[in-house]
Amino acid sequence: MQNRTYDKERVSFTLARLKKGGENFEVVISDVDKALSFRSGNEIKITEFVQSQTIFENANKGLKASEDKVKSILGETPIAKIIRDGELHLTADQRKKIMEIRRNKIIEYIQQNSVDPKSGSPHPRQRIELAMDEAKVNVDIS
Repeated sequence: MQNRTYDKERVSFTLARLKKGGENFEVVISDVDKALSFRSGNEIKITEFVQSQTIFENANKGLKASEDKVKSILGETPIAKIIRDGELHLTADQRKKIMEIRRNKIIEYIQQNSVDPKSGSPHPRQRIELAMDEAKVNVDIS
C-alpha cells in the first residue's frame, strides 16, 4: 500500500466588511471586479459575485452573525449594504489598477479644463503627469 501525503490547500477569498453598531459584519466575495462594479452603481445581481448569502461576524473563524443583530442594525438588504458601505479587501494589483484609472481621470480633467497661459493651448498630458510626479501626488482609492 502506498502512503499518500496531501498538502493543505490554502483557501483565499475576499471579504466585504462593515463595522456598525459596535458589531462586525462580513460577506465572502467571489468576484471583486463585479463587486466594485456593483458598488459604483451598476445593476448586477448580488448572487453573481457573493460566495454565499451568509453574513459573518468573523468569516476567517466561521462565526455567523446573529440574524436579529443583522436585521436590527442593517435592515432589509444587509448584503447590499455591507458591500456598498463597507470596505472591500483588494489585492495589490486591484488597488494599483483602480489608482491608475483614477489618476488618468484626474489628468484628463486637468487637461480638458486648464490652459497654458503662455500659449493659450491646453497643457499636454505628459506635462501634467510630470508635474504630478514632481509634486508626489498620491491618488486615494477609497
